[in-house]
Amino acid sequence: AKIGSFVQNGGIAISMLLLYALDVLTDSRSRHPWTFGSVLLFGIFLIVGVTGDVISSVATINVEKNWVMIIVEDMCASDPTINPVELQTHLNSIMRRVDLTAKMTSPLVIGLLLTGGRGTVVRGLLAVGGWSILTAWPVYALWRGVYDTYPGLRVKPVPTSADTPAKNNVLAVLWRSWKMYSRDPVFLASLSFCFLHFTVLSDHHPLTTAFLAEENMSALALGIARAAG
Repeated sequence: AKIGSFVQNGGIAISMLLLYALDVLTDSRSRHPWTFGSVLLFGIFLIVGVTGDVISSVATINVEKNWVMIIVEDMCASDPTINPVELQTHLNSIMRRVDLTAKMTSPLVIGLLLTGGRGTVVRGLLAVGGWSILTAWPVYALWRGVYDTYPGLRVKPVPTSADTPAKNNVLAVLWRSWKMYSRDPVFLASLSFCFLHFTVLSDHHPLTTAFLAEENMSALALGIARAAG
């Protein structure tokens, strides 16, 4: 989670620079706006974006599934009167409120930054990239503070005899996980939802946003729509 803050914020900053470079290299008024350089930059942009999203998801899962449980155990050990279930629910609700607040406010802020002509868009991209760079250290400091406060987070898991290289093989783990997933009673419903997520019918899909932007819907209106859910 600590290193993930740098990777995620760095990915956002690099993505903003790549978008700026694409804006400079791509001429939307031309019959052939895409050149080899712009296609290459777009490919790099996709790789950086996907990497940042994966790291962000891993960090979020690690915090919600591991850190919260360890923090609850440490606090209950220091104060036996604390109800672990209530404490875990309280911590999860705090993180959910922070997450929802960010999801509601960030589209509005981005919409305001990108409202205007081309110069405003460039300033918006630079503002988002600069903000990501400036907030990387404070975010890391907060993660580090939590990490140092609770001793349980610093305890390394002890490997067992079952943790052999064969069992830890990435492909083997993926295959076992897929078999377990396919045998679950909700497998078909879950898989259908995953396929739906890859279409324009999914919530806040980039293709939907791009289509609406291409139809001259303002960035502010898109930001309001995404913030409203």
